Amino acid sequence: MFAGSCMLVVVSKSSVNSIALPLPAAACDWLLWGIGNYGALKMMELIGTGKGFTIAQLCVVVNALVGVFLMKNPKPGTRAALLTLIA
Repeated sequence: MFAGSCMLVVVSKSSVNSIALPLPAAACDWLLWGIGNYGALKMMELIGTGKGFTIAQLCVVVNALVGVFLMKNPKPGTRAALLTLIA
């Protein structure tokens, strides 16, 4: 996640000077990511790495699509949205 974020910042030449979310909202976001990652690990343990990894990757793609097209962050049709969907 960190490497991908750094790549997007460099390619899009955006600023990282400010925090986008207040701390409580960011902490909830971190908690949800942690629960999701733990769930993905447990899923891979239960159904196998091949099937579990495929489902986990599909979840990442769906999350990116929801972020761009439903939440409109970044706005659809912009260069940032294209970079988000490609990366």
